[in-house]
Amino acid sequence: MRIIVCLPDPEDREVCTNNITELAAETGAPVTVTRMGLRSSKDLDFHAEELEKADLIFLGIEPGGFDGMAAAAAIRQKGTDIDIVFYTKEKSRVFEAFDVDAIHYLVPGEFSSKRFRSVFEKALARSRRRDKAVIRFSCAGLHKTVPIARIYYFEVTNRILTVHYEGGVFEFYSTMYKVEEKLKDFDFVRIHRSFLVARGFIADITHSEVTLFSGEKLPVGGRYLANLEKKS
Repeated sequence: MRIIVCLPDPEDREVCTNNITELAAETGAPVTVTRMGLRSSKDLDFHAEELEKADLIFLGIEPGGFDGMAAAAAIRQKGTDIDIVFYTKEKSRVFEAFDVDAIHYLVPGEFSSKRFRSVFEKALARSRRRDKAVIRFSCAGLHKTVPIARIYYFEVTNRILTVHYEGGVFEFYSTMYKVEEKLKDFDFVRIHRSFLVARGFIADITHSEVTLFSGEKLPVGGRYLANLEKKS
């Protein structure tokens, strides 16, 4: 599980990170933690690549400073599939957490280690469920199983499809139609005759191209623009 600890208070960052590390050791869960001390919610734009790969983010709220609630709203607006936990002494905004689909709101000094463990295990279980949804590809005796949540996009050239996913690419023979049918219950959108993209990795859309959180740009075909508008 990939976790981002984005708390403006250095002490909170340290305590939260230590709690996560201890629980990861106790449970044996494979966890990586990235710590961020940001001044503004807009600073998250510079960490788009980390966000697209993360499973969980702890966000703080500092009156007059970093507004984790605004950051959460921006994350949700971009369609990023990441669990959010608020970790802040600011009690007055707890009900706003429902609007951004946060899984918990923790106030430092007012929750037990048992409560933190419960939040960690909930996020871990959700991460594992996402990764259990996989798709399998085969070509020339080679086989590849890829978690659907880690797929960025598919590209087709003639009858050779390339799946671009976190960690690499894999080529196989099929048609885009068959892939679309397999993934019809997931949030993929056809943007071009040659491209099928996971909406959660799209950072920006124009009439002629989409930009992924990685910065990569893919063309939008005129006849497919309505697909993006329909799903926005």
